[in-house]
Amino acid sequence: MVNLQQLRRFGANVVIVTFVIVIAIDAVPSTCTAHQRLKNALDPALDASGLWQESWRLFAPEPDSINTRVSARIQFVDGTEVQWESPDWPEMSSWQKFTHFRHMEYFDKLRNDESSAAWGPFAAYLARTVPAESGITTAVAKIELTRHWVLVNEPQADQPLMKIGGDSSHWDSWMFYTWTPASEGAVQ
Repeated sequence: MVNLQQLRRFGANVVIVTFVIVIAIDAVPSTCTAHQRLKNALDPALDASGLWQESWRLFAPEPDSINTRVSARIQFVDGTEVQWESPDWPEMSSWQKFTHFRHMEYFDKLRNDESSAAWGPFAAYLARTVPAESGITTAVAKIELTRHWVLVNEPQADQPLMKIGGDSSHWDSWMFYTWTPASEGAVQ
């Protein structure tokens, strides 16, 4: 007779194996029409559970060719300012890139116009969590979010190897959102 402990162990193993199979189906690039149909069928459940892997455009045929980051200029009512910056991908160690990959994806998506609904809440989060230089709690008057980007050129056969992450000496930038306590998330 099967006891309760064996039944629980069997159930846990079924959940683990199912989870691994579903993640593998979603994470591996589509190999045929049936595979893509299976991925499409699993997509709603993965979206709802937060397990969707999204596309990982790290390698061929279309590798990521841009490094991005986000910064914020936070102005306090007393006239002081602080600068907040998301981590700079080319400056991160391999371990930091591994452990903070999802954070970097968040900031990469945040900068896009399609994510404008998140700009206000993100700025409000910064207003609550980034302290003034003095360390004294001071109300925030305004936050300006800026996106920064640098293109990573395709390596050429006759070029010497470049630093990993490309030449980040000339970032382009654009201030894309201004938040004030009165706006509380309204795009300006």
